[in-house]
Amino acid sequence: MKEENRITVDLTAVIYRIKDSEPQIMTIPSPLSLPSGAFDPENHRTMELGLRSWVQEQTGQKLDYVEQIYTYGNWHRNKSNRQGSRNVTVGYYALMPYVKTDMSLPGRWMNLYNFFPWEDFRSGIPGIVTDIIEPNLIKWSKDCDPLERKDREERIRLNFGDFRNWDMSKVLFRYEILYEAGLVSEAHRDWDDWAKDAKYRLPISSSFIDDMNYRNLSRDLGLPMAGDHRRILASMTARIRGKIPYKPIAFKLLPKEFTLLAVQHVYEGITGMQLHKQNFRRYIKQGNFVIETGDEDATGPGRPAAVYSFRSDVEAERVNVGLNLPFKRIE
Repeated sequence: MKEENRITVDLTAVIYRIKDSEPQIMTIPSPLSLPSGAFDPENHRTMELGLRSWVQEQTGQKLDYVEQIYTYGNWHRNKSNRQGSRNVTVGYYALMPYVKTDMSLPGRWMNLYNFFPWEDFRSGIPGIVTDIIEPNLIKWSKDCDPLERKDREERIRLNFGDFRNWDMSKVLFRYEILYEAGLVSEAHRDWDDWAKDAKYRLPISSSFIDDMNYRNLSRDLGLPMAGDHRRILASMTARIRGKIPYKPIAFKLLPKEFTLLAVQHVYEGITGMQLHKQNFRRYIKQGNFVIETGDEDATGPGRPAAVYSFRSDVEAERVNVGLNLPFKRIE
């Protein structure tokens, strides 16, 4: 294979947990990124083993549940592609219950919604949606020819709804529209890096990239990450949320014994939405997801709470073992 046609493969991990009700991901500082390293076919028997090795080396974390997300190989995702080689990343996510952080480990846990503040509706509609995203996407949808305008308006409608209610699983599509409209910092960074090279066409609206107002606004729309790691993180968030209707995935983020309030906090952290407490508890019990252990948790305020464990047999009894979550009305 010619040097200019060489392909390199990276392994990148999104490590996810819930602390109380806050979703957290493991990051590497300087530059802010996800744990990642090159796949070495001579020393890594499988890609997953290579991933686990890199994660432990960079963060000190040993992974349990791991699932592949997607393979990323766009031209503009890595500067090395300019030299004729192609960099490909295989993305994975790992779920783990919360345990107290060992501060001596090199990795750093960060709140997921620091990167996607527009996805957190637990305290109502985020101001960043109504004040920045909605008016600027409406402006972006109109700043083009009529055929393109129809496409942009349809994509906004499908992925952002009416900016008050939207499909929680379309995290990646929303991020990509914000990127194309120049509303996230990575769009401006990539434009500055690649725009002078006519060979590589970026999916970004140049009139918005050149607007200093959009450069300033993009600083308010979450923390940027190295390369396309925030896009990989959006893919993972979409995957986790998308599994809720048919997989009891939240229980992989809980210890062996837990309260129903802890289960609720996990689902609220994942979805970025508040749940109706009584309806949620009824769904959990009627779905036979949990069994009482006979113990009580007296650490919280009020009466001691019953302690439960996950009934693993439920996954063998039926195909779809997810939940139709009872969300509270958004005010």
